[in-house]
Amino acid sequence: MVFNNLLLGAVCFFAMLTLDYMIKNSDILEKRMKKYFRLTILFIMLVVCAEAGTTVAETLPANYRLFHILCNVVGFSLSPVVPLLLACAFCNRYTSFWSWSALPAFINIAFTVISPLTGSIFTVSAQNGYARGNWYFVYVFSYLAEALFLFYESYISLRRYQNKNRNTLLALIAFLAVGTSLQLVFPQVHTTWLCVTLALPIYYSYFCELSEKHDVLTELFNRRAYECELQELEKKPEACIILLDVDDFKKINDTKGHQYGDLCLHALGEEIKEAFQAVGRCYRIGGDEFCVISEYRLSEWELNNVIKDFDQKLGASVRHNLPLPTVSVGYSFYKKEHGAVSAAIQAADRKLYENKRAKRQLKEQKVNS
Repeated sequence: MVFNNLLLGAVCFFAMLTLDYMIKNSDILEKRMKKYFRLTILFIMLVVCAEAGTTVAETLPANYRLFHILCNVVGFSLSPVVPLLLACAFCNRYTSFWSWSALPAFINIAFTVISPLTGSIFTVSAQNGYARGNWYFVYVFSYLAEALFLFYESYISLRRYQNKNRNTLLALIAFLAVGTSLQLVFPQVHTTWLCVTLALPIYYSYFCELSEKHDVLTELFNRRAYECELQELEKKPEACIILLDVDDFKKINDTKGHQYGDLCLHALGEEIKEAFQAVGRCYRIGGDEFCVISEYRLSEWELNNVIKDFDQKLGASVRHNLPLPTVSVGYSFYKKEHGAVSAAIQAADRKLYENKRAKRQLKEQKVNS
């Protein structure tokens, strides 16, 4: 049994080393995210080593009691920090390690450090026998609190990524919850860090895929995601395609600078997502061009109401004491039996430029009157 646990720990350790090498050489992750993710891996390796140490120490005589205590202190102290670091690494770029979210982990560290004297989280007898302490629930609470924080941040990030592949993340969370719970209930079954080791590469690949299809400036899906979605759309019976184009954006860049132009695009991305995310996925498909693809059965009346609300909110939105530019919109309804997706896109594009010309003519009339 001891040999099996040690072998399992070694496999987890080297799997984390491999993942760390991949992340170190990754060109996808931001510097801050890479730092926190590598810290997560480091802490997992330390906890795996500590757990392996306690497995060995339990079979050793009483003069190894200090080593047994040290392994338990490391394992219990660092375990709740792992989900906290993972939340900081991937789920929310603005999440800080030094915030209220870290409080349960620090409380657990305090209780664990004094455990050799008080027996709060664990005890190791003079004969080197391990037992859970009377305040073991503090460790359980801290770990679950940080795990819930990770799950919450994962949910928030799903909203940021417009709920893309939501079921994959829910399945991953369920897998982690079951694996962790088994060891809490049955201490002799070492499943927690095996599950974490398996789940971490899945987390990494999951968010890497989303990041690759995500536009950093507007926080919408990018052109690559748009092209993939169009391929899938060919298989669907129907959909609604909504194209959006910023009016006179070149003039904004020429008169106010590209930095302000980027600020406008970021703000417009937020407005588009807020207005259209409930009906479809939002994409930035060019410099100042956007698209929303809806697979819901929207009526033209419902769609026009959404567009009207978007125009009103956009007209009332002010960023950096300046109003946002207007956006022209065109749409069409794709039906598989009536033609290809490309024909529906062309129809939406024609309608967009008809609306753009009508706006320009109206503006010229106001200037001349």
